[in-house]
Amino acid sequence: MFAHASFIGFEGSAIYGEEARNPRRTVPRATYIAVIFMGVFYAITAWLIVNALGVGNAVGVAKKESGDLVFAVSDSVMGGGYLTETIRVLIITSMFAAIVTFHNNVARYLFSLGRQGALPAALGRCHLRKNSPYVACMVQTVMVGIVVAIFVIAGFDPYRSLFTWMTGIGAMGIILLQFVASVAIFVFFRRNNFDKRVWNTVVAPLLGIAGLLPFLYFALTGVDVLLGTSGWLAVLLVGLVFLSLLGGAVWGLVARWCAPRLYERLLTGVGDQ
Repeated sequence: MFAHASFIGFEGSAIYGEEARNPRRTVPRATYIAVIFMGVFYAITAWLIVNALGVGNAVGVAKKESGDLVFAVSDSVMGGGYLTETIRVLIITSMFAAIVTFHNNVARYLFSLGRQGALPAALGRCHLRKNSPYVACMVQTVMVGIVVAIFVIAGFDPYRSLFTWMTGIGAMGIILLQFVASVAIFVFFRRNNFDKRVWNTVVAPLLGIAGLLPFLYFALTGVDVLLGTSGWLAVLLVGLVFLSLLGGAVWGLVARWCAPRLYERLLTGVGDQ
């Protein structure tokens, strides 16, 4: 689950397609480059850490150090001191950059849905001078603030509760979303002749389905480990993911029957407008 979560964000290149000169070419290229770069970078990093610790010692040290593993390796190899502190600073700034990226991605989704009429139209407004989706950004900021405030008022631990629960159900939601998207892509191109490329319409989505299904299974069966909790709370958190899916599906069916023009706008692809 941690490995999968480490790749979350590569799909964000698609939502910036309107800013690209040729989104049908540059967006897929950027996506492939992002996935390959992260895969190679993570593989080399893991290889270096394991070799620094020794193959026979890596698992034991990792269990002992847990989240401090990288710092323990730094202390061992580079003597610690300011080098380890530099790594700590880099990790903190990297996390901040990742959070800003997530914020921008969610804001862009809100902006797109607001502009297409799926959400209140105000979310689709751009700043008059900076052309940024400022309303969607403010709404996203307020939503995050409300969630954080609830956890603060309830007295929950910021790491064991807020971070672990939200990261866990977030990763689960992304896996479910990517799985449904893979199925949808395969089914969509079986029903029309828009694209006859075998890799794009058959092989890639089937590989996505085959690869994501085991992740989804282990996420659901190991939810107590993933979220660090069990019982009714775990059921509630997981239920939120599937309730979101159900709500979206119901909304889509209602829009298809009652608001066909709105539904047609939602079918507009990147670069079609």
